[in-house]
Amino acid sequence: EIANRLALPCVLIGTERDAELNREVVRLSKAGFPQTVSLPLDLAGKTSLSEVVALLTEGCLHICGDTGSAHIAAALQTPVVAIYGPTDPTFAGPYGQRTGVLFRPEICGTECNAKRCALITQTFGGNEIAPCLSAITPLEVIQKAILKLGEKSEERLQSEKR
Repeated sequence: EIANRLALPCVLIGTERDAELNREVVRLSKAGFPQTVSLPLDLAGKTSLSEVVALLTEGCLHICGDTGSAHIAAALQTPVVAIYGPTDPTFAGPYGQRTGVLFRPEICGTECNAKRCALITQTFGGNEIAPCLSAITPLEVIQKAILKLGEKSEERLQSEKR
């Protein structure tokens, strides 16, 4: 939806394990946005680490979960919107980009942590989404993405004035 609203190309990355989810994102994009300028490009399991670094270097925004790519993008100063579940981004968030983190610890309370959440989700066959993750809405992600893109545009304007 973000790519459609802002007319931005979208590239989906990940490992082979992400391929099925990425295919679903592409399918939903086709169904929900038939007039989209370009569908997401699915590169799950098709890129090396150096190719991911190149993509993140050239990208104008990286939307991700609590993954290594969040840290790589942050190190490259590519704006990051990182969706965190039961891992506290205060200790494990993308360095220098904490304003791009979406985190809802109040949903689970003080008992929220990765180990406990893994036990709960495995109890439901591994298909249950952690409550702290499902509480983050697509609209919140879109709003944060637009904010981060605006910050990047402002930084670019300031550097051009110098």
